[in-house]
Amino acid sequence: MNFIFILVLSITSLFAADFEHWVNASQVVDKHEFYKENEVVSVPKDTNQILFAVIFLNTTQELRKDCIIYKVPGEELGILKLKNIRANDNCKDYLFQKGDREWTDLRSLQYSLADNFISISMTQKNYEILRFDIPQIKKFTKLDPKMNISSAEYRAPKIIFNYLDSNVIRLKDGQACQKVKEDCSIEGTSQCESCENGWFEVPNGCNVGPKYCGYLSCGKRNGPACRRGYRYQLQEKKFHCTEDSSFAYCAKGLKVQCQGALAYCI
Repeated sequence: MNFIFILVLSITSLFAADFEHWVNASQVVDKHEFYKENEVVSVPKDTNQILFAVIFLNTTQELRKDCIIYKVPGEELGILKLKNIRANDNCKDYLFQKGDREWTDLRSLQYSLADNFISISMTQKNYEILRFDIPQIKKFTKLDPKMNISSAEYRAPKIIFNYLDSNVIRLKDGQACQKVKEDCSIEGTSQCESCENGWFEVPNGCNVGPKYCGYLSCGKRNGPACRRGYRYQLQEKKFHCTEDSSFAYCAKGLKVQCQGALAYCI
Protein backbone atom coordinates (compact mmCIF):
# COMPACT_ATOMS: atom_id res chain seq x y z
CA MET A 1 0.00 0.00 0.00
CA ASN A 2 2.84 2.40 0.82
CA PHE A 3 4.40 1.76 -2.58
CA ILE A 4 1.18 2.63 -4.41
CA PHE A 5 0.77 5.82 -2.36
CA ILE A 6 4.27 7.03 -3.27
CA LEU A 7 3.69 6.23 -6.93
CA VAL A 8 0.51 8.30 -7.08
CA LEU A 9 2.25 11.25 -5.42
CA SER A 10 5.05 11.07 -7.98
CA ILE A 11 2.69 11.03 -10.95
CA THR A 12 0.61 13.83 -9.47
CA SER A 13 3.72 15.98 -9.18
CA LEU A 14 4.58 15.38 -12.83
CA PHE A 15 1.08 16.30 -13.94
CA ALA A 16 1.02 19.44 -11.79
CA ALA A 17 4.29 20.59 -13.38
CA ASP A 18 2.55 20.67 -16.75
CA PHE A 19 -0.01 23.09 -15.31
CA GLU A 20 2.06 25.22 -12.95
CA HIS A 21 1.46 28.24 -15.20
CA TRP A 22 -2.21 28.10 -14.14
CA VAL A 23 -1.11 30.03 -11.07
CA ASN A 24 -1.80 32.99 -13.39
CA ALA A 25 -5.19 31.73 -14.57
CA SER A 26 -7.99 34.28 -14.90
CA GLN A 27 -10.96 32.06 -15.74
CA VAL A 28 -12.20 28.72 -16.99
CA VAL A 29 -14.10 28.97 -20.28
CA ASP A 30 -15.57 26.74 -23.01
CA LYS A 31 -17.05 24.37 -20.43
CA HIS A 32 -18.77 21.35 -21.96
CA GLU A 33 -22.53 21.79 -21.58
CA PHE A 34 -23.43 18.10 -21.46
CA TYR A 35 -21.08 16.41 -19.01
CA LYS A 36 -21.86 16.49 -15.27
CA GLU A 37 -19.43 16.82 -12.38
CA ASN A 38 -17.37 13.64 -11.88
CA GLU A 39 -19.41 11.76 -14.47
CA VAL A 40 -17.50 9.22 -16.58
CA VAL A 41 -17.13 10.74 -20.06
CA SER A 42 -18.19 7.82 -22.26
CA VAL A 43 -20.19 9.29 -25.16
CA PRO A 44 -20.13 10.03 -28.02
CA LYS A 45 -17.54 7.29 -28.58
CA ASP A 46 -14.50 7.90 -30.79
CA THR A 47 -15.11 11.67 -30.88
CA ASN A 48 -12.98 14.61 -29.78
CA GLN A 49 -14.69 16.72 -27.11
CA ILE A 50 -13.62 20.04 -25.58
CA LEU A 51 -13.99 19.57 -21.83
CA PHE A 52 -12.95 23.11 -20.85
CA ALA A 53 -10.24 25.72 -21.41
CA VAL A 54 -8.15 27.84 -19.03
CA ILE A 55 -7.10 31.41 -19.82
CA PHE A 56 -3.87 32.53 -18.19
CA LEU A 57 -1.10 35.11 -18.40
CA ASN A 58 2.27 33.80 -19.55
CA THR A 59 5.78 35.06 -18.77
CA THR A 60 5.75 37.49 -21.72
CA GLN A 61 2.56 39.13 -20.33
CA GLU A 62 0.43 37.60 -23.11
CA LEU A 63 -2.98 36.05 -22.55
CA ARG A 64 -2.93 32.39 -23.62
CA LYS A 65 -5.44 29.58 -23.47
CA ASP A 66 -5.02 25.89 -22.67
CA CYS A 67 -7.67 23.79 -24.43
CA ILE A 68 -8.39 20.49 -22.65
CA ILE A 69 -9.60 18.04 -25.30
CA TYR A 70 -10.60 14.42 -24.75
CA LYS A 71 -10.86 11.73 -27.42
CA VAL A 72 -13.60 9.56 -25.94
CA PRO A 73 -12.73 5.84 -25.93
CA GLY A 74 -14.55 3.61 -28.38
CA GLU A 75 -12.89 1.19 -30.72
CA GLU A 76 -9.62 2.74 -29.57
CA LEU A 77 -8.49 3.87 -26.12
CA GLY A 78 -8.93 7.52 -25.16
CA ILE A 79 -6.49 10.43 -25.28
CA LEU A 80 -6.44 13.57 -23.13
CA LYS A 81 -4.82 16.51 -24.93
CA LEU A 82 -3.68 19.93 -23.83
CA LYS A 83 -3.38 22.43 -26.68
CA ASN A 84 -1.91 25.84 -25.92
CA ILE A 85 -3.26 28.61 -28.18
CA ARG A 86 -3.79 32.37 -28.23
CA ALA A 87 -6.58 33.52 -25.93
CA ASN A 88 -8.60 34.84 -28.88
CA ASP A 89 -8.42 31.58 -30.85
CA ASN A 90 -11.16 28.95 -30.82
CA CYS A 91 -10.46 25.53 -29.31
CA LYS A 92 -12.70 23.97 -31.97
CA ASP A 93 -10.11 24.80 -34.62
CA TYR A 94 -7.62 22.51 -32.82
CA LEU A 95 -9.88 19.52 -32.11
CA PHE A 96 -7.98 17.15 -34.36
CA GLN A 97 -4.48 18.52 -33.95
CA LYS A 98 -1.82 16.88 -31.82
CA GLY A 99 -1.72 18.26 -28.31
CA ASP A 100 1.25 20.07 -26.79
CA ARG A 101 0.89 17.52 -23.97
CA GLU A 102 -0.96 14.20 -24.26
CA TRP A 103 -1.99 11.35 -21.95
CA THR A 104 -2.75 8.27 -24.04
CA ASP A 105 -4.21 4.76 -23.61
CA LEU A 106 -7.04 5.88 -21.33
CA ARG A 107 -9.95 3.59 -20.55
CA SER A 108 -12.03 6.28 -18.86
CA LEU A 109 -11.95 9.84 -17.54
CA GLN A 110 -13.88 11.91 -15.01
CA TYR A 111 -13.39 15.58 -14.16
CA SER A 112 -14.79 18.33 -11.97
CA LEU A 113 -14.54 22.13 -12.03
CA ALA A 114 -16.17 22.70 -8.65
CA ASP A 115 -14.92 24.01 -5.28
CA ASN A 116 -12.06 26.08 -6.74
CA PHE A 117 -10.28 22.95 -7.95
CA ILE A 118 -9.88 21.36 -11.34
CA SER A 119 -9.98 17.63 -10.62
CA ILE A 120 -9.19 15.03 -13.27
CA SER A 121 -9.29 11.27 -12.74
CA MET A 122 -8.03 8.96 -15.48
CA THR A 123 -8.05 5.16 -15.71
CA GLN A 124 -5.15 3.91 -17.82
CA LYS A 125 -4.84 0.82 -19.99
CA ASN A 126 -3.33 -1.17 -17.09
CA TYR A 127 -6.27 -0.03 -14.88
CA GLU A 128 -4.08 2.26 -12.77
CA ILE A 129 -6.05 5.31 -11.69
CA LEU A 130 -4.43 8.74 -11.79
CA ARG A 131 -6.21 11.54 -9.93
CA PHE A 132 -5.02 15.12 -9.85
CA ASP A 133 -6.41 18.19 -8.06
CA ILE A 134 -5.21 21.50 -9.45
CA PRO A 135 -6.12 24.68 -7.50
CA GLN A 136 -7.82 27.43 -9.50
CA ILE A 137 -6.18 30.71 -8.48
CA LYS A 138 -8.45 33.48 -9.70
CA LYS A 139 -5.96 36.37 -9.49
CA PHE A 140 -3.08 37.15 -11.77
CA THR A 141 0.35 37.47 -10.24
CA LYS A 142 2.87 39.87 -11.63
CA LEU A 143 5.51 38.05 -13.66
CA ASP A 144 8.87 39.37 -14.78
CA PRO A 145 8.01 40.97 -18.12
CA LYS A 146 10.11 40.68 -21.24
CA MET A 147 10.48 43.75 -23.40
CA ASN A 148 8.41 43.25 -26.54
CA ILE A 149 5.62 45.00 -28.37
CA SER A 150 3.44 43.23 -30.92
CA SER A 151 -0.01 43.50 -32.45
CA ALA A 152 -1.03 40.53 -30.29
CA GLU A 153 -0.99 42.87 -27.32
CA TYR A 154 -3.93 44.71 -28.81
CA ARG A 155 -5.87 41.61 -29.80
CA ALA A 156 -5.48 40.38 -26.21
CA PRO A 157 -4.30 43.34 -24.09
CA LYS A 158 -1.55 42.82 -21.52
CA ILE A 159 -2.96 42.40 -18.05
CA ILE A 160 -0.78 42.64 -14.94
CA PHE A 161 -2.37 42.03 -11.56
CA ASN A 162 -0.85 42.42 -8.14
CA TYR A 163 -2.38 40.70 -5.16
CA LEU A 164 -4.74 43.30 -3.72
CA ASP A 165 -5.57 44.01 -0.11
CA SER A 166 -8.97 42.64 0.87
CA ASN A 167 -10.14 46.16 1.80
CA VAL A 168 -9.53 47.56 -1.70
CA ILE A 169 -12.68 48.06 -3.78
CA ARG A 170 -12.63 45.88 -6.86
CA LEU A 171 -14.41 46.79 -10.07
CA LYS A 172 -17.00 44.51 -11.65
CA ASP A 173 -17.17 43.48 -15.31
CA GLY A 174 -18.52 46.26 -17.53
CA GLN A 175 -17.34 49.13 -15.32
CA ALA A 176 -15.09 51.76 -16.90
CA CYS A 177 -11.61 51.62 -15.39
CA GLN A 178 -9.92 54.23 -17.61
CA LYS A 179 -11.81 57.05 -19.30
CA VAL A 180 -10.53 58.77 -22.43
CA LYS A 181 -12.15 61.88 -23.91
CA GLU A 182 -12.74 62.38 -27.64
CA ASP A 183 -9.77 64.77 -27.76
CA CYS A 184 -7.62 61.82 -26.56
CA SER A 185 -6.97 63.29 -23.14
CA ILE A 186 -7.13 60.78 -20.31
CA GLU A 187 -9.64 61.57 -17.60
CA GLY A 188 -8.35 60.76 -14.11
CA THR A 189 -6.07 57.81 -13.39
CA SER A 190 -6.41 54.22 -14.49
CA GLN A 191 -8.16 51.88 -12.06
CA CYS A 192 -7.83 48.81 -14.28
CA GLU A 193 -5.61 47.04 -11.75
CA SER A 194 -8.75 46.79 -9.57
CA CYS A 195 -10.80 44.85 -12.15
CA GLU A 196 -11.79 41.39 -10.93
CA ASN A 197 -11.42 39.65 -14.30
CA GLY A 198 -9.00 41.77 -16.30
CA TRP A 199 -9.84 44.54 -18.73
CA PHE A 200 -10.33 45.21 -22.42
CA GLU A 201 -9.81 48.33 -24.53
CA VAL A 202 -12.20 49.87 -27.06
CA PRO A 203 -10.22 51.61 -29.83
CA ASN A 204 -11.20 55.22 -30.45
CA GLY A 205 -8.48 56.50 -32.79
CA CYS A 206 -6.23 57.66 -29.95
CA ASN A 207 -3.00 56.05 -28.85
CA VAL A 208 -4.89 54.93 -25.74
CA GLY A 209 -8.56 54.01 -25.82
CA PRO A 210 -11.06 53.77 -22.94
CA LYS A 211 -10.82 50.56 -20.93
CA TYR A 212 -13.52 48.49 -19.26
CA CYS A 213 -13.39 45.64 -16.78
CA GLY A 214 -13.97 42.11 -18.03
CA TYR A 215 -12.63 39.79 -20.71
CA LEU A 216 -13.72 40.33 -24.32
CA SER A 217 -11.98 39.23 -27.49
CA CYS A 218 -11.71 42.08 -29.97
CA GLY A 219 -12.96 41.90 -33.54
CA LYS A 220 -16.05 39.78 -32.86
CA ARG A 221 -19.69 40.59 -33.56
CA ASN A 222 -21.22 43.14 -31.15
CA GLY A 223 -17.87 43.58 -29.39
CA PRO A 224 -15.02 46.10 -29.55
CA ALA A 225 -13.00 46.26 -32.75
CA CYS A 226 -9.29 45.42 -32.80
CA ARG A 227 -6.88 48.32 -33.04
CA ARG A 228 -4.04 48.38 -35.54
CA GLY A 229 -0.47 48.75 -34.30
CA TYR A 230 1.26 51.85 -33.03
CA ARG A 231 3.40 52.20 -36.14
CA TYR A 232 0.29 52.31 -38.30
CA GLN A 233 -1.36 54.93 -36.12
CA LEU A 234 1.74 57.10 -36.01
CA GLN A 235 1.30 57.70 -39.75
CA GLU A 236 -1.52 60.03 -38.78
CA LYS A 237 -1.73 62.46 -35.89
CA LYS A 238 -5.27 61.50 -35.00
CA PHE A 239 -8.14 59.38 -36.25
CA HIS A 240 -11.83 59.90 -35.62
CA CYS A 241 -14.04 56.88 -36.12
CA THR A 242 -16.84 58.61 -38.01
CA GLU A 243 -14.36 60.20 -40.42
CA ASP A 244 -11.74 57.47 -40.80
CA SER A 245 -12.13 54.12 -39.02
CA SER A 246 -9.04 52.55 -40.60
CA PHE A 247 -7.33 52.49 -37.18
CA ALA A 248 -9.57 49.53 -36.29
CA TYR A 249 -10.57 46.24 -37.91
CA CYS A 250 -12.98 43.34 -37.39
CA ALA A 251 -13.06 39.64 -38.15
CA LYS A 252 -13.78 38.55 -41.73
CA GLY A 253 -17.39 39.19 -42.70
CA LEU A 254 -17.89 41.93 -40.10
CA LYS A 255 -17.49 45.68 -40.41
CA VAL A 256 -16.58 48.54 -38.12
CA GLN A 257 -19.47 50.55 -36.69
CA CYS A 258 -18.81 53.81 -34.89
CA GLN A 259 -20.52 54.79 -31.67
CA GLY A 260 -19.23 58.31 -31.38
CA ALA A 261 -15.43 57.92 -31.36
CA LEU A 262 -15.57 54.26 -30.33
CA ALA A 263 -15.21 51.40 -32.83
CA TYR A 264 -17.30 48.24 -32.55
CA CYS A 265 -17.94 45.27 -34.87
CA ILE A 266 -21.27 44.30 -36.45
